Amino acid sequence: MTPYTWQRGDSLSNLAADHGLHDWRRIWNDSANDPLRNLRGSPENLRAGDIIQIPDRRQGEVARAANADHPFVRLGVPPASIRFINDAGNPVNPTPTELTVLQVSTMVTTVRLPSGFLQASTDPRNFKVEVTDLGAGGTVNVELEALKPLLDANHAPQRDADGDLTYQSFAPRRMITVPCKAVPGIAHVFRSKYLRLVTDEKDQGAKPAQTVLTDHDPGDLYIEILDQRLIARYTAASGEPLAAQAEVGDSELRVRACVFVCRPTPGAAGLVGGVSLDDVGRHMKCWVRRTYAAANMAPRLMVPVVAVDPVENLIWIRAWSRQNAQGGRQIRFVVNTVPATTVSITTVAHETPRAIADRLAAAAGAQLGAAYTVDVFDNPHSFDRTESADIVVNGPGVVISGARSQDGRIGIRVGRVRPGSTTVAPDNDANVGAADNRALARNYRVDPNAVAVFVIGRFTAASNAVGFAYGRQFRERAEFQGTFPMAGSCFVEARTTARADRRVHTMDHEMGHILIDMVHFSGRPTELMTDAPVQLVNNVNDSKRLSDRVIPYREFVRGTNRNYPLNPNLEIRTREAAAYIEGWDALLSP
Repeated sequence: MTPYTWQRGDSLSNLAADHGLHDWRRIWNDSANDPLRNLRGSPENLRAGDIIQIPDRRQGEVARAANADHPFVRLGVPPASIRFINDAGNPVNPTPTELTVLQVSTMVTTVRLPSGFLQASTDPRNFKVEVTDLGAGGTVNVELEALKPLLDANHAPQRDADGDLTYQSFAPRRMITVPCKAVPGIAHVFRSKYLRLVTDEKDQGAKPAQTVLTDHDPGDLYIEILDQRLIARYTAASGEPLAAQAEVGDSELRVRACVFVCRPTPGAAGLVGGVSLDDVGRHMKCWVRRTYAAANMAPRLMVPVVAVDPVENLIWIRAWSRQNAQGGRQIRFVVNTVPATTVSITTVAHETPRAIADRLAAAAGAQLGAAYTVDVFDNPHSFDRTESADIVVNGPGVVISGARSQDGRIGIRVGRVRPGSTTVAPDNDANVGAADNRALARNYRVDPNAVAVFVIGRFTAASNAVGFAYGRQFRERAEFQGTFPMAGSCFVEARTTARADRRVHTMDHEMGHILIDMVHFSGRPTELMTDAPVQLVNNVNDSKRLSDRVIPYREFVRGTNRNYPLNPNLEIRTREAAAYIEGWDALLSP
């Protein structure tokens, strides 16, 4: 008896042939392997590191007459094996690379996925299944299946006694049968057509014979795409069941996110647009997860999706035309106490917006009393170099009105979150944000290390937008940065997160602006960061691809043309994303 340590790619038929045994069953069924056989159940489940006992060859004697020729036939088992490969675009490559990790496709499913066995492809994420079987001929069939991890009570993947993740089939099972044909010039080797991993049913339906669905699980939204496993099963000519497996995703990262959904009025039972918290959470774990899987990333909700009230408690103090105060003029606002409290001061010549905000806040604090808090925040210079500051008044049901400035150089405005709509920033305030948007961020965003997603009713019609995002700089010079309250915040209309799944890639698109810290940079309507019109419903040509191609991006910024060739799949993991990402081994979302 010879002990042997099982390695990836081994098969019992190969071991039998190497040790002069006529049948792989001599090894598998030997009593010395009873414990291992009972543990694994089938040869296809053997794992690297398992110790298998190989029985010795049995000697026998056969009586034959002397002085005559007697033919003997060596009994043996035809060796066989199976694996995933990358043939570097050459279907007859004699030395392909074995794959243990497969990645979600970044291509439109109908592009660079040829339907012939011997047609070349330049997509590096395509893969094939390769079978070697000395006893087979013609075409052999392989079964491919995507498996999901079993989760424990804390929604973390379970591990068995060996510390390995445990898997099970989806319901219904996600599998296809893949024919493999003999490769010309390579004896006993059979390969499939090029194959891909996709994450939604539209892509899978576009090439059903060559795509495997590695999607979220509608029955358990804690199942990650990037925790899944692909298994290829084949029964060799010898009868041995063989299997190869590969993990989905490589160097995975999580994007921390917090999501807030507005109520139409303070304390209302429903939410804007008729959506529910479950709808919005599902949207994040379905559509954003699908898109970001191509970049080996997934969203992590830091807390469950939160319902928030619209607010009217922010006052924006701004200098007009880059000039400070004239002085000697009144500036005021009214707080809805009973009776109402009017807060006012007289400006001082050359006074800055921050100084005015500080004096207004001090006056408000003195008049309102201990039940209220009044805070002042700096804003960075806007792109036209004007200065501004915010005042936020918190207390029982605060609503601010009556904001007036008699100083022609200083403006005052209340930031209001409207029940049905809110505004987006005009171009010259894009790094500051509109006061209405800042009112949400100043009141509810508490985690600067997580992307903040605010679900609102509608944007104002003039904005012609369904979503809007604020990066850290959008390629602007450092002088415009300052204390940026909106960095890492994005706003999407409720209809983009509804169960009807219309305009489904708005949230992942707006988050992309933040993580890559760039405006639109792709002219292709099939790519996530396109400047093309937003698709209304998901389809194979929708704007959802995180491309691996290098895009020759040219941006005109404040009178200067600058070139930024970039790879979206790389940039979304490395540029500004570092502020919001964590490793895959961190705790899963609640």
